[in-house]
Amino acid sequence: MLICYSISIFYTPVVNGQNDQDAPYRLFDEIVGKTNAGIFNGVQHYEKYKVKSDKHQYFEHKFFIYGSLIYNGQPYFDMALKYDVQADELLIKNEEVIDAPVTLLNKQYVSQFTLNDHVFKNISFNVKQDKVITGFFEVLYENELITILKKYQKKTSRVVEDEVSFEFKDQFLYYIRYKNTYHLLKKTASLVSIFPAYKPQLKDSFKRYSQLKKTNPDSYLISVITALNKELTHTN
Repeated sequence: MLICYSISIFYTPVVNGQNDQDAPYRLFDEIVGKTNAGIFNGVQHYEKYKVKSDKHQYFEHKFFIYGSLIYNGQPYFDMALKYDVQADELLIKNEEVIDAPVTLLNKQYVSQFTLNDHVFKNISFNVKQDKVITGFFEVLYENELITILKKYQKKTSRVVEDEVSFEFKDQFLYYIRYKNTYHLLKKTASLVSIFPAYKPQLKDSFKRYSQLKKTNPDSYLISVITALNKELTHTN
């Protein structure tokens, strides 16, 4: 008996979380298999650095973890991914094929990916008129008025012992988008210069959420911006 599948696919740009809109894509993946999905046509990746310690160049883990992405306009789910922070590249592995090589995805086709609930977008923007910033940024907070972007970086150190190896130290930068203008946020207090009319409210938030500043700087900034957004919403 010949069974024919008819699938209607409706595009949705959301890759973090599973919902009813994702169901057609997941059904499609189950039918054709990940190997035939067309996402593994990239350049084979080779490790550039020898790393002995756990101070590696990858986001959170040095091993592959399951995540989702939008590649060439098509969402893919439950893919084995690894984000190379130092090179700002996304790697993928085909787990349906034994000893399959690691593939370096074509960055220009990766518009978004999600790892452990961290949503990254491939973004290009100007900070001041003469400086263009591009790459993968984690979206910490986003609405029509304000977006908080976090740029992960890795500082490379050369270790010379019995043989040469490398270690990587985590670093990061924050960027704030307000009304389509982007600002590098060197410190949270700089928000006062971006939003001078809300200086009293910002200082109040700095004090109110100060305990988060050292323990969880992401949550600290998100809390301050969330409070600020409420003020902006009332005046815009």
